[in-house]
Amino acid sequence: MTNGRWKAPRIWPDSTVYIIGGGESLNKEKDLPLIHDKRVIGCNDAFLLGDWVDVCWFGDNRWWEWNREKLRDFGGLKVCCCSGLKNRIDLKLLSRNGNKSEGIGENPYYVSWNRSTGASAINLAYHFGAKKIVLLGFDMKRVEGKDNWHDNHKIKHTKTTPPYNRYLQAFIAISKDAKTLGVEIINCSMDSAITQFDKVSLEEVLSGKR
Repeated sequence: MTNGRWKAPRIWPDSTVYIIGGGESLNKEKDLPLIHDKRVIGCNDAFLLGDWVDVCWFGDNRWWEWNREKLRDFGGLKVCCCSGLKNRIDLKLLSRNGNKSEGIGENPYYVSWNRSTGASAINLAYHFGAKKIVLLGFDMKRVEGKDNWHDNHKIKHTKTTPPYNRYLQAFIAISKDAKTLGVEIINCSMDSAITQFDKVSLEEVLSGKR
């Protein structure tokens, strides 16, 4: 640990890691029960889906305040890159950005924020040892008027200030670094606004075809 910050360990070397984002398409994913025995990082409220989520990852101090009581009952690993939180016995703190704010940073004491929780989770999965990363709920746009698969966030995006154009920019650097590092990234959000990764159904991924 450096300056009270955690060093992300390679707990899943050369593995496939599933990352659950916040997109509304997650509500339509019928094969989600099939990853209950896989290695799963849940972004923000995804920890509420069940104890099959291995890691709760977040980067927003407000979100922590909204959910800290619920997180007490989560038995998985709780990791964040919030700048204002003090080190806690039940919460692992990674430093944000270092010398690389976008892309996949290699220093395990740091995570590239990449403009959003979901995109930064890709860097966390890399630190854990992932060679293949599968994205779920990474719509990066409104779907049927909704921003998320849940309705838990206390602050809503307005129609005139959606953040997605800003979020999407980080995936350019992520895609470039993933190719350099030999990490395959697959997007199972079939109508996602992210264009840098192949879109493959979860069923096909689990069948071993990809």
